[in-house]
Amino acid sequence: MDRNVSRALIGLGVIWAVALAFDAAGNGLSRWLPHCAFHSLTGLECFGCGGQAAVASLLSGDIASAFRANPIVLLALPAITYSLLRTAEIPGLKLPALPPPRRLLWAFVFATLLFGIGRNVL
Repeated sequence: MDRNVSRALIGLGVIWAVALAFDAAGNGLSRWLPHCAFHSLTGLECFGCGGQAAVASLLSGDIASAFRANPIVLLALPAITYSLLRTAEIPGLKLPALPPPRRLLWAFVFATLLFGIGRNVL
């Protein structure tokens, strides 16, 4: 395995270990995260509200809690992860450009908007 890839994996492992330590100590990562300005001003939840809590839950291994916080994050996570890995320019890791189909992008935008509206109506 390439030395840079090993370092990147060790770095990710350290981040994950710190997240688990915070969670185990009862300090919860969400306490340290900024609050949503839209929610603070309107009292409504935007489509991104709960996204940081979802990521914090994923870091501590609680997928169900992450889904309850914001399911859109779980839907977008594979694409975000792929994009980050592709742009990280890790030596030895060559990922092809995979432009998503235009209809899939519009479906995701539409689902995100419906989610943002629905979470405040229901």
